[in-house]
Amino acid sequence: MKTKLLLSAAVVLISMMPAIATIHIINFGGALGSVYSPNSLAVQVGDTITWMGAFSTHPLESVSVPGGAAVFGSGSGTSFSYPVLVAGNYDYHCAIHGSFGMTGQFTATPSTGIGETASADVKIFPAITGDWVNIALSNHSGDKHSIELLNIQGQLMNKLPPFTDNAVQFDLSPFPNGIYFLVVRNENEIMAVRKVEKQ
Repeated sequence: MKTKLLLSAAVVLISMMPAIATIHIINFGGALGSVYSPNSLAVQVGDTITWMGAFSTHPLESVSVPGGAAVFGSGSGTSFSYPVLVAGNYDYHCAIHGSFGMTGQFTATPSTGIGETASADVKIFPAITGDWVNIALSNHSGDKHSIELLNIQGQLMNKLPPFTDNAVQFDLSPFPNGIYFLVVRNENEIMAVRKVEKQ
C-alpha cells in the first residue's frame, strides 16, 4: 500500500512539472547606467532569474523575499542566477546605489510545479535514497562549484563549501525524510536543479 501511495505521489509530481522553465535575463550597468532592465518581471515558480552586469560596481542584494524563500546576492563576477522556488514578491537593489533608485522586483506565481533543469555535464543520482546522493561533473576540471540543498518550500537547508572535484557526495542522513532539491552552481550560473527524495 505504501509503495502504491509513493508511486501515485511521484506520478502526480511528475505530471505537475512544467514542460519548460523560463530563464529571465536582467541587464544592468554599462550603457544602462544605474538601472536594472527590466526592473519589474512576472515569473512562475520554477523559472530562473539571471542578472548580467558588473557586480563589483553594482553589488546585488535581495531586500525582501517571500517566507521560506532563500535570500540572494552577488558582489563579484558578471552573471548570477537564482532559481525561483517560492511564489510571492521579491524586491532587490544595488547595495551601493539602491537609495538612488537602482531597485527592481519580480513577482512569482505558482506554476504547475518546480522545474528541474540540468546541464548534460551534471549527473545527480540516485533520485531516491536513504543517505548519500552522488554528483558527477564532466568537462569542468578546475572549475569551482558549490551545492545547495533546498527543501520543498525552497528554504536553504545546507550548502557544501566550494570545491573543484569532478565527483562529490552529499549526505542527506541528517535531514528528515522528504523531497528536496539539489542546486549545483559554478562561479557564474546554476548548472542543475534536481529533485531527490530521502526515505
